[in-house]
Amino acid sequence: MTTNEQGPEPKSRASSTPPSATDEYIAGRDRFRRAWSRQLFLDCGCSVPCRCEYRDKPTAARVDAYGSAVEYLDEQGLPAAPLMPEARQLWRRGGSDRAVADRVVRRWTA
Repeated sequence: MTTNEQGPEPKSRASSTPPSATDEYIAGRDRFRRAWSRQLFLDCGCSVPCRCEYRDKPTAARVDAYGSAVEYLDEQGLPAAPLMPEARQLWRRGGSDRAVADRVVRRWTA
């Protein structure tokens, strides 16, 4: 029997990359690491662009998704958590969206 038939070859050194890593993979990984090290982080902990404002200024798609989630949870008999920026946007839209926002906020504040 040869050494290969007995089992895998013993590892003689520790490696940070898998043995099947190609040169292209290693180059891509290194480019990512260099770009990450150059990235600017703000005092709030966000990278540029700052994500803090996204919490306070929801997109229309996020408001629509929140309204749909609230209605789905209502059908299941579960209360939805009040996400205030989204609820405010629903309130401003008026109509049935205002009723959804009103239900959510009243459940948690009453």
